[in-house]
Amino acid sequence: MEISDFIKLVKNMSSEEVEGFLDKLSKYESLDKTLSGVTPDKREGILKKIELFSESDAKDDQIDDHGKYMPEIKKLEFVHVNFTGVGSEWDGGHYGLVWQVNPKFDSFTVIPTTSKKREEYADVFSIGRVLGLPNGETTLLVSDMTRVSRKRISPVKFQHWKKGLVTSRINDAFIPRIEDAISISYGGQTSFEMFLRESTMVAMPADLSPIYSWRFKPIFGRYERSTNMLYYRLSNSDVWHMMQMVNPNSHIRKKEKIDIVKGLFSMNNAVRSAAEAEYKRLYTQQ
Repeated sequence: MEISDFIKLVKNMSSEEVEGFLDKLSKYESLDKTLSGVTPDKREGILKKIELFSESDAKDDQIDDHGKYMPEIKKLEFVHVNFTGVGSEWDGGHYGLVWQVNPKFDSFTVIPTTSKKREEYADVFSIGRVLGLPNGETTLLVSDMTRVSRKRISPVKFQHWKKGLVTSRINDAFIPRIEDAISISYGGQTSFEMFLRESTMVAMPADLSPIYSWRFKPIFGRYERSTNMLYYRLSNSDVWHMMQMVNPNSHIRKKEKIDIVKGLFSMNNAVRSAAEAEYKRLYTQQ
């Protein structure tokens, strides 16, 4: 709108309309002062966040006669979340996995997801293809677990070829993997991989085969240098396991040993093959 057109519009307003208009403008004065010092692109981004936040916050609560929020949301279901974050916080629309939910509480815990390929960690891992979510693998970011209001979310449903319209969710079989990730990311537990990297000097397992299934398990470990034996157990178990360790056949620094461990778990085939060859060279009897 041109300034001249705006002036004509104001002149045609009644005194009551002008007063109401000015009153509304005054409410946005502090916001305008805040935004006046930022670039146009940043200003536009902030205004979009405000709009998204307002749309979510303006929603009415839907509660049934028993005090339960509707629609019903269950653990391990997927929802679409309208985040409005600051800085590096989650921002915009993203999918999330419901982890902890109480039907009588407005907010619940979600684990954000991404369809982008990520390096696997104890608390960042792929759960494969999920029906109802975008094509490709879905990665759970347990490290970014957070609480959100129901006003920010919408359930994710899809048309199943046999069952009709159903809610997108994952199988209960993923629960132990997520619990292990939470124990390590938030409970201060140590993963088997980290213990192997940091707490066994330059020694490595005589047999590599067990380390892959134990990689992200939260453990308590004890390395006895005198016997070159590793003792370890799950953090929630009293059952101890033993693993025979071996020292390298030539002098190496601990960093070199750590690089071998990292390489053995690499998603890159070439890196993994090189690490296996280096392990064989240094730790296999000639």
